[in-house]
Amino acid sequence: MRNQDRRRGRCWLASMAMVLCLVALWTAAVPAWGQANPLDEKQRELRQVEEKKAATSQQLQQAKKQERNLTAELNTLERQLEEAEHELAVLNQKMQTTEHNLRQTEAELKKTEAELAEQIDILGERLRAMQENGIGELHRSPALFWGLQRSIKPV
Repeated sequence: MRNQDRRRGRCWLASMAMVLCLVALWTAAVPAWGQANPLDEKQRELRQVEEKKAATSQQLQQAKKQERNLTAELNTLERQLEEAEHELAVLNQKMQTTEHNLRQTEAELKKTEAELAEQIDILGERLRAMQENGIGELHRSPALFWGLQRSIKPV
């Protein structure tokens, strides 16, 4: 048993020696890790600047793409507006022409109605004169005297 105790003791001492060595290495390495090499610091800054540059470049490309899209959309809208303005001008011209034609037609209609009324009156007077003078019997056909029958006054 003594042999085993000695082995255990040696293993334990060897283990403790290893632990102490690791602790010594660890404590020696920690301050070295805390102190950054100036070259490493500059390389890290350079990487950060390059990453920022790449991000800015990507944002710039996206902004240019968006600008192109908006410009194309604006050009399309301007073209549609010009077409709509042209169509509006054509329709306004047609409307003015139609209004002019309507005024002319209304004036002609009033003139024609006045002439018709005058002719009906004249024909009515002739019919009465014929009836008064006894010049034959008139057949009052609705097809022949449709307009006269309204204006004829019995004698």
